[in-house]
Amino acid sequence: MQYFLSASQIKEVDIATQHKLGLSTVGLVGLAAQAFVTQLLQDFPDTSHFVIIAGVGNNGADGLAIAKLLHRYQLGVSCFMLHASSDPSEATTELLPEVMQLLPVQMIDSEDNLPQYPSGCVLIDAIYGAGLNRPIVGLGAQLIGHINHARQQGVLYTVVSVDLPSGLQLSASSFGHTAVRADVTYSFQVPKLAFVIPENAQFLGEVKLLDIGLDAESLANQQSVYQQLEAADIRALIKVRPKYAHKGNFGRALLAGGSVGKIGAIRLAAEAALRVGAGVVTAYVPRCGLDVLQASLPEAMVVCDADKRFITSAPPVENYTAIGIGPGMGTDEQSAAALRAFLEKAVSPVVLDADAINLLGLYPFMQALVPPGSILTPHAREFRRIAGPSANDYEALDRLLNTAKRLRSYIIFKGAHTCIATPDGFAFFNNTGNPGMATAGSGDTLTGMIVGLLAQGYTPLQACQLGVWLHGLAGDLAGAELGQEAMLAGDIIRKIGAAYAVLRG
Repeated sequence: MQYFLSASQIKEVDIATQHKLGLSTVGLVGLAAQAFVTQLLQDFPDTSHFVIIAGVGNNGADGLAIAKLLHRYQLGVSCFMLHASSDPSEATTELLPEVMQLLPVQMIDSEDNLPQYPSGCVLIDAIYGAGLNRPIVGLGAQLIGHINHARQQGVLYTVVSVDLPSGLQLSASSFGHTAVRADVTYSFQVPKLAFVIPENAQFLGEVKLLDIGLDAESLANQQSVYQQLEAADIRALIKVRPKYAHKGNFGRALLAGGSVGKIGAIRLAAEAALRVGAGVVTAYVPRCGLDVLQASLPEAMVVCDADKRFITSAPPVENYTAIGIGPGMGTDEQSAAALRAFLEKAVSPVVLDADAINLLGLYPFMQALVPPGSILTPHAREFRRIAGPSANDYEALDRLLNTAKRLRSYIIFKGAHTCIATPDGFAFFNNTGNPGMATAGSGDTLTGMIVGLLAQGYTPLQACQLGVWLHGLAGDLAGAELGQEAMLAGDIIRKIGAAYAVLRG
């Protein structure tokens, strides 16, 4: 796993790297600038003119070092520096005279001398960096607004931010604040929490992490409650199937849900549970679902509720190694009674999705019935129904962790960077998947996969991590084959086997 580090932790790693390599601050800035320029020229090989706007802090020092390198490569460079009341950093103080010997550096000291941008240039934003801990106001805000306006009007070819778009804060919300809207963000080696927060997507553009040789030992010593899932860690979770195994070795999964017009949800979940490796899968559905499931998914067993339209009760559950409930079940009173019956009968963790979560919001007393170690898989609206609204996405993340602790359960908060919150206070972010997965039934597919993994004996955390990663990877494979616009939830299911193969390498 990779940790998302705070600004103070990143500074600690920087200092350790300087000591290890015998570098000054300017020397470390030089490593970052070289990595930045190398990537820049790979991505924009035909650009002949670059505009750099620097601040007076260490991010501005990066910008000045980048200007030196671009000038050395005999490319067109215009350099501006925001005049600020704060004292310049040590690195900026040292680099500014060197740059001024090579090319003019125009000081921006009022709104009357904001930059003019040559047609077709690439603007490099190096105004504010990861150390920012306040909203930008005054001339800095005017400058950022000027950059965004020029980009919006098509004056700028593209905007590339150094480490973090100016105006974004590393670990606090910038909702409603001024920030540069970058096309690309080149960040240095360490993933940042700001990169996986939905409200920041409009500012970040494409994010690329550049290795600048930070000290590996110091990085390994840093820890955080926020972590990023990595393929190597997920690969290590996959169980080896014994040669003489039979279906009983891989568990018995029960998936309950469906209602009139919504049998497809439980059908997708049941197939996903089978595809991920569960030995036997049973669907518990209202009687209207019997023919649909028997005809379209003969590999699954079907048990019917007494009611034709909804599930109204729970069958015996003691023979199942994993239970999932919710897809397509509806939120009427009869369905609420069924959910309560399942929760009261459950002797082990269950997976709750879709309308099961909505019912927990409608009937809060049932939240106390959720068995410890259970898994909830809400999207944003469903989560708000059990946890309440949040002012911004950072507050929503805090609320997510607190809710997981309160329910003593794992919560898979679905989104572009799906987040797994654990009952002991950790958050794991996924980086597989694509916008093509924003289609009906995609969540039902994930639920089935999680239940299928639990049935095979994976722990709740392992099932969450492996399930989310495989689900996203299968979606990536489906998107590559069909195009994101054409994807269906069933396409994700059909790529589960290929995702296993890719993950195994």
